[in-house]
Amino acid sequence: MANNIVRTAPKCSSSDFCLLELNSDVETCLVSGESVSIIGAEEERAVLCTSNTSYSIVKESTSNARLLTPHNDWNTDKKTSNSVKIIIQSCTNFHYALERRPIDVAHLEALLMEAPLKGKSDGKQCKSGKQYCMKDLMMQLRASESEIRLQLTRLHAFENADHWMILEPSFEERVFDDILHAISQNDWDPFTVGISLRQLQSVVQESLIVLKQCVGIYGNQCGTLEIDQAFCLDKNKLAMFCAKQIFNEIASANFSNEPSSRPNKFVSIPLDQFMKKWKVRVPDQVHVDSLMLRGLAVIQTIKQQEYALYLPENTLPADPKSRFQALFAFQSKWTLTQLDPYIISLVSSDTSQPQLLLKYTRALRQANSGEKVYCKQ
Repeated sequence: MANNIVRTAPKCSSSDFCLLELNSDVETCLVSGESVSIIGAEEERAVLCTSNTSYSIVKESTSNARLLTPHNDWNTDKKTSNSVKIIIQSCTNFHYALERRPIDVAHLEALLMEAPLKGKSDGKQCKSGKQYCMKDLMMQLRASESEIRLQLTRLHAFENADHWMILEPSFEERVFDDILHAISQNDWDPFTVGISLRQLQSVVQESLIVLKQCVGIYGNQCGTLEIDQAFCLDKNKLAMFCAKQIFNEIASANFSNEPSSRPNKFVSIPLDQFMKKWKVRVPDQVHVDSLMLRGLAVIQTIKQQEYALYLPENTLPADPKSRFQALFAFQSKWTLTQLDPYIISLVSSDTSQPQLLLKYTRALRQANSGEKVYCKQ
């Protein structure tokens, strides 16, 4: 029987090699020749990116030392009398592992807001500040292109001359309000026939890219003409636009002397008053219901009077822990119906809704109704 001989190399060092534990998805990408990169500045934690997923590279220690050798033939016949020399090139008592890294949506939005497309100044479209192409965004966010593109779509960003941009919120609101006014004045049908961009531009004095972006946010392309595009507005999106306008008007009226941003919980209105304003604001073809406010406002009953409290889902932190903290700061107890629209975006293939609730909340039964409510742990 052979006796294997284990020896250390003359220059055996613990700093020559590093071990990285790969999951099956990353391994498949490497084997198939897909793009896999490690990005991050010297002072930042390195991030491994495939074409559609990002992972933080984290250090994990172990009490056992690992011996690293180029020897790979472990099937030597045990009956042979020839000894096998195994050379140890390095040793280590830690390795690196991969942890799924969610994209920082707030950071992405902040980057885009450095140079949003604003209203016209001296007849020209106004845009200032740094603009970012896709490679810039990947380096800044340390995220995969696929993940960034998904969030750009959700933020209604668009590519212009290889740079990604969004419309300034107040500018977007003003332009779309002008579009709705033009539709009303010209008795157009924006829901079935659609809106011609060229026809719209003859009434609303804005560039085609701005008009296309605005109607695209609140509708979908419903046809292509030879030199034009037509969009149909979405009734639900239009209703939500009008609802946001009402809340913003209330905020402006109540806090006109406060230039700083206000907590959303102070922007409230009796629900019956809000519904009356809302029904008047939307076109006749649009039906509104208080259930449509889920994710935009929370309905609370105070002294037998229902109130709508403004809380847009997109203003909450993207990080699950921070989001739940913000939700419980806003309201101490939540039913699942109230909570669901504010946490549905946190659900992924790795994290289910029950897992989120178990990790960040405590469930209680209300004594008077038996309904389950959730509060902070």
